[in-house]
Amino acid sequence: MIRYNISENDAPERQLRAIHLWSSGSSGEIQDAEIYNNTVYLTPSAKGTPKAQSGGMSNIKIRNNIFQTTSGQELVLVDRLTDLKFEGNYWTTGAPSG
Repeated sequence: MIRYNISENDAPERQLRAIHLWSSGSSGEIQDAEIYNNTVYLTPSAKGTPKAQSGGMSNIKIRNNIFQTTSGQELVLVDRLTDLKFEGNYWTTGAPSG
């Protein structure tokens, strides 16, 4: 479980997301994970856009979180997940700058 966290601009130097799940798929699968009641705020990083690839995950529930970005940043990046559920989240993003 990932719960009750406040994240502001975490891990920009590594180009990761504030909440980041990773599994190689070959060494074990992340199953039945719950991510809830978190607040995440992201502004643009000088090091580029965070990217992530994942595999071997199933039954992930993301619920009752607050996600906010600025300057048109991506709110969610999903790659190769099975049975992903978003429930009751609040999403907002600022307009692209420039």
